[in-house]
Amino acid sequence: AARENAGLELQLRLVRRELEDPTIAADWHAEAAYWRGEVAALRHRVRAQQQRQAEALEEEQARTEQAAETVRTLAAECAAEEAAIAEARRRTEDLLREEGHLRAVGDEVERRNATLRRSVEQQAVLGPTGGGTAQLFVSALPSLDAASLDWARAALEGQLQQLQDTSKS
Repeated sequence: AARENAGLELQLRLVRRELEDPTIAADWHAEAAYWRGEVAALRHRVRAQQQRQAEALEEEQARTEQAAETVRTLAAECAAEEAAIAEARRRTEDLLREEGHLRAVGDEVERRNATLRRSVEQQAVLGPTGGGTAQLFVSALPSLDAASLDWARAALEGQLQQLQDTSKS
């Protein structure tokens, strides 16, 4: 142990001499100044990198918020469009039902108009004296058989002949 202590004491004296040497002290101070500069530069780089990361994070958060707002806006627009489409479908169905009803009403009006037109034409054929029984008879013609129609024709011709004879006299 005494030998080891002597070796360590020798090393300690050498180191103290080196520290007392002005060249070594100057080199040591220069080296320390260099590393202090390196530490300062590295700290500056780390701070700059941390700042860039913070700015990038803020930008990403802003883009994320903007994207979320865009998604909300688009979702609202989609919901509005879906509601408008549903309303348009409902209105189309209503219009189709109304169109069907109006077609049926139009067909009924056409049928009545045709019936009235036939009635007016029959009235024109019968003239002013063709009212009453003759009108009833003409209205019933479509439901009569051929023999009944021949008999009715003969009776009408006889009546018309009689009317012509009366008007001549």
